Amino acid sequence: MILWTVMPLEAVFPPDDFSPNYEEVDYEGIRLIVEKTSNEQCRIIRLLSTNPHDFLRNEIQPGMVINFKQI
Repeated sequence: MILWTVMPLEAVFPPDDFSPNYEEVDYEGIRLIVEKTSNEQCRIIRLLSTNPHDFLRNEIQPGMVINFKQI
């Protein structure tokens, strides 16, 4: 796609200010990428597991909030 415009590039494509604060943690032996929502809770973003049974566990699905306190 070609975009012909006299507008500056910054006006057409604004800078991306979204920078998530994701961490990789070990939760019950499963590696997860999480986003902290408070000191003791975090929201699961992604599972980093090679075991298919981990993806069937309802309590660790992406979007779920878990209680987790990092040591």
